[in-house]
Amino acid sequence: GQAVYAGEIYDPKSLAADGFTRMPFPNNTIPMSRMDPVALKIQSYLPKFENGLQALNFQLGKVTHRPENLPSIKIDHNFSSTLKLSTFYSYIGGSGSTSTDGLPANITNSGLNTQTSSTARVNLDDTIRPTVLLHWGAGYVNTQVTKYPFPEVAAFNQVSQLGLAGAVASGFPFLSGLGNFSASGGFIGGMAQSIGAEYDQAPNTGEFSSSAALTWVKGSHTFKFGGSMQTRMEGFNACQGGWGNYTFSAAQTGQPFGAGGVALATINGTPGLGYASFLLGLPSSVTVTPCTSVNWHDRAISEYAQDNWKVTRRLTLDVGLRYDLQNPPIEDRNRDSSFSPTAPNPSAGYLPGAVLYQGSGADTCNCSNFLRLYKFAFGPRLGAAYQLTPKTVIRAGWGFFYGGPETFLASAPQFPAVGTGYDTITFLPPSTGTSALPNGLQGGLVFNPALFSATLHQPGAVPTVNPVTGLSNLNSPTVYDPALGRPPRISQYNVALQREVINGLTLEAAYVGNRGVWLQGTLYPLNSVSPAILAAHGLSLSSPADLTLLNSQIGSAAVKAAGFSLPFSTFPPTTTLTNALRPFPQFGNVTATSPVGNSWYDSLQTKLNMRLKYGFSALATYTWQKSLNRTSNFDNWTALNTQKALDVNDIPQTLSINGIYQTPHLTSGFLGKNRIASQIFSNWQISAVLRYQSGALITAPTSNDNVGTYLAGVATPTVPQLIPQYMTRVPGQPLYLVDPNGPIDPTKQLLLNPAAWTECGPTATFGCGAPRYTDFRQRRTPQEDIGLGRRFVVSQEHPGRFFELRVEMYNPFNRIVFPAIGVGNPITAATHNSNGLLTGGFGFMNVNNIAAGTARNLLVVGRLAF
Repeated sequence: GQAVYAGEIYDPKSLAADGFTRMPFPNNTIPMSRMDPVALKIQSYLPKFENGLQALNFQLGKVTHRPENLPSIKIDHNFSSTLKLSTFYSYIGGSGSTSTDGLPANITNSGLNTQTSSTARVNLDDTIRPTVLLHWGAGYVNTQVTKYPFPEVAAFNQVSQLGLAGAVASGFPFLSGLGNFSASGGFIGGMAQSIGAEYDQAPNTGEFSSSAALTWVKGSHTFKFGGSMQTRMEGFNACQGGWGNYTFSAAQTGQPFGAGGVALATINGTPGLGYASFLLGLPSSVTVTPCTSVNWHDRAISEYAQDNWKVTRRLTLDVGLRYDLQNPPIEDRNRDSSFSPTAPNPSAGYLPGAVLYQGSGADTCNCSNFLRLYKFAFGPRLGAAYQLTPKTVIRAGWGFFYGGPETFLASAPQFPAVGTGYDTITFLPPSTGTSALPNGLQGGLVFNPALFSATLHQPGAVPTVNPVTGLSNLNSPTVYDPALGRPPRISQYNVALQREVINGLTLEAAYVGNRGVWLQGTLYPLNSVSPAILAAHGLSLSSPADLTLLNSQIGSAAVKAAGFSLPFSTFPPTTTLTNALRPFPQFGNVTATSPVGNSWYDSLQTKLNMRLKYGFSALATYTWQKSLNRTSNFDNWTALNTQKALDVNDIPQTLSINGIYQTPHLTSGFLGKNRIASQIFSNWQISAVLRYQSGALITAPTSNDNVGTYLAGVATPTVPQLIPQYMTRVPGQPLYLVDPNGPIDPTKQLLLNPAAWTECGPTATFGCGAPRYTDFRQRRTPQEDIGLGRRFVVSQEHPGRFFELRVEMYNPFNRIVFPAIGVGNPITAATHNSNGLLTGGFGFMNVNNIAAGTARNLLVVGRLAF
């Protein structure tokens, strides 16, 4: 019956017999006798008030500087007329503060941030014989970005200076959550800034590469042989967290009504205060992490041989073979883990689906790398050119080209996997609203340091268990698809016909195509419920009763009556039946990047090239193409072979025109006879770059079928292509209400026709529409630039003295670059502001999003040389 106010401080010791009701401190004041002595010592390090205000009483101001060194040196030496050596070295380095929180040196989050990059290269060129050339080169690049706490923070002794025990590394403890925020995100009390050491890490990357190439001309043959080797390394050493990370919240001094299932109506926000919880020494969680170290590396070796053979005066052949051996990234000391679909999981009643570790022995994959090495990356190349007539040449070529294997090295895990000897100790409250440390900060952290490394190789490391409820968190493991060691491959081919139409003017037409296999993408969810699984349990997506059952909690009476039970003892009974029917119910979404994607590209590419004649040269190209792929945006992941969609970057038609014209030097006529007029009007260079192409594709509107709800394939930020499904088009209905490439007024007109789209069927059916259609595109946006320039020579005796004038006109016709057409839901009604102008709807163009800098732009540049 009492009002509950935002920031009202409740006494954790006043918990009633019901287990979820507390009484506030009298006058909202914590007695000094209740305050934790460690918290008071920490508070003594906080800066004093700078004014008499109750808020905004400390200016977070600090001056920082970041000097950098950028030396470089280059040395070239000719041993002889045929042997040359070139070397180069550069260094970029600087240091400064990681942040400028303005706090005193011994409690600041800020630290020393040092960034260095070194590059060394050496090249050797040797003309062994007039017909034999050798080139060799090698280089190394090393980059380090370190973040260390300042000495005053790093040397802080928690036991002697605070009376706080349990840290495994020196340093001021890291404290966060000392204040409260309103529902709108505004700060409403306490200490907004976290304090203490935050960073102690030293990432280090290095790359060594070497290559050699030999060219040998013998008769009508030009042979080329070569190879390269590349080794990359990504290391990460960190000691942050050894001093303890303490998180405080309002819950420890709030009113834990929620634990009793009672709705809590508060005035102006949440009761409790993070800073009050801190003064009582009651953190909501604490973690301690030992010093960790991971080192990833990969290497690649390639070799090639090529013969350019001029068979006859009219026929030339190119034959080559390239071989690539690319070792997938690996962690040096087996500090990595991956999902196994067959290993029993002790954290889930020994159901299949657990964590396996890199290396050999128990609970490992008995492998040195989760990714398999692919040894058959042979890339043959064939090419031919034949002169049909003196003015006509036909060319053709084909070859295999390989990309790199899964390149997660740059984003490799920066911390060792759980269960590899670097585990984090976490302290959590035993129940809602209680503290992670029952005896407060003064009681310290009590644990056995051997726990950091005692539990090696834990098949049941995932899922974790909620210490409050004792139930599984249903979180997901890291997944590596072993086939990712196989690099993607493109088979590319072309046939071209080139004809000299008149002297200096050539026309070329070429068919260019390629097919891609083993492309990488997250194509299907490993842990979703398929229609086959539903059928095995007597369920169907077409039954409304079954859909209701699938969305019911596994612990509900209706689900139990249907014969279903918990898949394992710690499975949360409030989770839906759908999740309980997953192939691996102990996990959430289990997704892996897999090399099962494909791509298709076909194009007609034409080129008209006019070499300089009468002061004019031009190049015009036109491409008509279609590109498809099977790497993302599917509406039915249970039948991937049927999924083939337009590539998101598909542009069917592109026309590009580049031209330059230079006015003649006037020597006759009225202007030519006048020296001043001749200087003004002669030798101007006019240039133009024009590009016209189809508009970008628009993704079809998404369906409301909700099939992902029942198949546990709901989209996530990392797997957006699983769901949603896509609506299908209505035959006979136009896609647009207004021509998107004609005159439009986006403030009054919606461009898309909602009647052109419909659902595929009843609820819980896979979408039957494609994600993209070639005639469903954004407005075309021409790109046009025109230039005008002239060089005025000051003196004919000194041509190096001149004034150069250049005028660049971007978007000279001032075409409006409209924002993208919004899609959304076709049934969404149009919305207007108070002036009657459109603010939303299906096919709305938000003119407020017109990009800056797209209007007509004139740039004048003058250059004086003397």
